[in-house]
Amino acid sequence: MTSDQLRQQIYEDLMRDSTQYCCYCGQAKHRMSCCGENHFETFAEMRHEDQAYILDEMVIDELAKEKQ
Repeated sequence: MTSDQLRQQIYEDLMRDSTQYCCYCGQAKHRMSCCGENHFETFAEMRHEDQAYILDEMVIDELAKEKQ
């Protein structure tokens, strides 16, 4: 799978996902707050720039896993 295909697959999965992320630090919401804030949004609700950052990180992680 090419990195572009992987990126598209992850993007589509995230757009359907209900996981909420912190509006300030981008960490996935867990039981406790991440950086002391309490504002969360799904990937689909994020600004494009924030989506791109999270997507880039996830693609890098997946590509690194494939190399192992």
